Amino acid sequence: MVLATKAGRWAASVIGFLVARQNGKGGILEAVALWFLFIGGGTTLWTAHELKTSDEAYARVMQLIKANEELTAMVAVWNGGLTGMHIIELKPEFGGARLVFLARSKSSGRGLSPRRIILDEAQQLSLLAVRALRYATSAQGGERMLIYCGTVPGPENDAEAWTAVRDRGRRKDPGVAWAEWTPDGSDDPETKIDPASWTVREWSNPALGRRIEAETIIDEYESALAEGDLPGFLAERCSVWPSKGDTSRVIDMADWKLCPPLEPMLAPVTLALEVSLDRTRAWLLAVGSNAKGDPQVEMIPTVKGGTVFEFDGVADVPARVAEVIGANPDIKAFAVDKFGEAASLVSPIEKAIEDLEGGKQRLRKLTIEQLGGPQWVESGGRVQDAIRHHELGHGDSQMLHAAVKAADMTKRDGVRVFKREISGPAAGPFFALLCGWWAWQRPAEAPRPRAEIF
Repeated sequence: MVLATKAGRWAASVIGFLVARQNGKGGILEAVALWFLFIGGGTTLWTAHELKTSDEAYARVMQLIKANEELTAMVAVWNGGLTGMHIIELKPEFGGARLVFLARSKSSGRGLSPRRIILDEAQQLSLLAVRALRYATSAQGGERMLIYCGTVPGPENDAEAWTAVRDRGRRKDPGVAWAEWTPDGSDDPETKIDPASWTVREWSNPALGRRIEAETIIDEYESALAEGDLPGFLAERCSVWPSKGDTSRVIDMADWKLCPPLEPMLAPVTLALEVSLDRTRAWLLAVGSNAKGDPQVEMIPTVKGGTVFEFDGVADVPARVAEVIGANPDIKAFAVDKFGEAASLVSPIEKAIEDLEGGKQRLRKLTIEQLGGPQWVESGGRVQDAIRHHELGHGDSQMLHAAVKAADMTKRDGVRVFKREISGPAAGPFFALLCGWWAWQRPAEAPRPRAEIF
């Protein structure tokens, strides 16, 4: 961990540390936060994924301060808060520094200008939350700092930002400090790591013998062995998090990169919608063809004229879908997975289209496709083939790139099929692509140039 200045600046503006559960990461963050409050000065923002975690962090730091009469005397404000924000502020004669606790959301940190931000529970850190927080420190110059702390993410976690910090730290990017308590061989755990080895367990658990008893780890290992879940033991207890570089679970990213760049898209165009399993995120994309008839995919901004490519929640989705469809007559089909979360929005979207001027006529000309199981399997195979043969044109969208990389498959009734539950939230745009592909491959008319309205 780098907490030293270099030519008047912090040697690292991005700091991350990975440690297994119950090893005292909260204690590390408490020490860092107290140092900044009483010595470093300025405003420190401590964020967590859940409100209860933020509340607990505030309570622990408050107890630590109140256990010391000298430190307690320096505090001017104890604000427990009723809106999820808690503040500890020093008296002006002691510098007036502030420590602010809050739960993350799409607007967390807006209006604040902290010198540094603590990102607790980094394994659950969405791109929307990062976007809201990252630029809050822009005016702090060489004193700005983002501190990430978390555990190995599971497939249910939104861990794209956390993974990026890990990768930057492991390749020793300038300005990034990275610490991880992991055993040697983490990049190839199946052949190099023995979960029964106490050397592996000791390297991964710095609190072993203090916070964590050896008997506890033995019991966890025996339970995982009996349940056939040794990968879970390696991830949760030993922090084994293989770094796969730019490879994916299913699709070769080298093939994805060799696909042609996005060209002017020809009509007819299909608009596709995907909603995450927890209904907190949604994505829109268009599928069409170029002049040669090759397929293309394009992310659609969720705000007209904007550059944001995902919603936060689904309340505004029907209005935006209707807006896009109403403004573009080249959209001939709208597609969702009838077994996915987006299916429940079809009726509200139809109502939103009807409410537009000329909406009923527009709706009559629109084909609404809801994929079933066989179509889902076929579409997945066709998309894989198009990428493998470098035929699927796409733009330079990091979100779409991450979605293709995250997409994973399972076997169902003897057939391999893409599955949301094991792919994780980052794969959302890929599942929209599967829906859009199915509806697009049956064009109602010959291609013609479409209007540029996205």
